[in-house]
Amino acid sequence: MKLLIIYFFIVVALANCNSNNNIPLLNNNFFNTFPNEKINKIDTRIVNKFKALFQNQSIQIPLYRYIVTQQYSIFLAIPFNTNIKSLKNFNLNNTYKLDTLESDSLNYVYKSYRNKNEYISIYSELLNNNLVYILTITESKRFSDSLFNKMGLSNRILKS
Repeated sequence: MKLLIIYFFIVVALANCNSNNNIPLLNNNFFNTFPNEKINKIDTRIVNKFKALFQNQSIQIPLYRYIVTQQYSIFLAIPFNTNIKSLKNFNLNNTYKLDTLESDSLNYVYKSYRNKNEYISIYSELLNNNLVYILTITESKRFSDSLFNKMGLSNRILKS
């Protein structure tokens, strides 16, 4: 009996471990983080940085998580009272030039922007009737083209 109790506690402890640092999203979906990525506390400065990227605030996209490395930042947000079509038409401020726009108008939208110093990728997907919004910023074209292309961002969402 004593061994059974010890075994039970070990199983529970292992089940609660999150060694790969997946961030829970809605409906048992997860965002996969890499070992070098750090989940930072969201403060007013981070929220203002996120909001300043957009041309207007007509769509509500509350920031959910902020992930950083020395090479890039990732903003995870959960938009509400909107849809993929509206997000497709929702643009960054005028300091960024739109390079890529891809969408099926119902389930996902992917955009990439650039200016002199930064590359921004945005991927939003409808998961079980809830939207997830991923915005990445990097100064590296290599990161933008490899990690933050449509497939790279889509694959980071672990679907139930």
